[in-house]
Amino acid sequence: MSFTPADIAQLADHGLDRAEAERQLGQLRGGQAWTRLVRPCTPDDGIRNLPAAGQEALLARFAAAASAETRRTSSRCVSKPQPTTSSKQN
Repeated sequence: MSFTPADIAQLADHGLDRAEAERQLGQLRGGQAWTRLVRPCTPDDGIRNLPAAGQEALLARFAAAASAETRRTSSRCVSKPQPTTSSKQN
């Protein structure tokens, strides 16, 4: 695939090099192999139940990580001002 200089800069902003982007695009083009399930997951057989005592700590870690990611990505986002209309309806 042919990437523009702007594409390459955006990839770099996301921590990706051209080779990795091409690998991911190839994977998307080729599709994924379906996984055959033997049985549905149930608690203690594919699903891990977290004790209530540890849930608050995990929720706090998740919130901190999500906040850090939001700050990281929002610094790269630029929004264009939306045009305003001043027409009056009668």
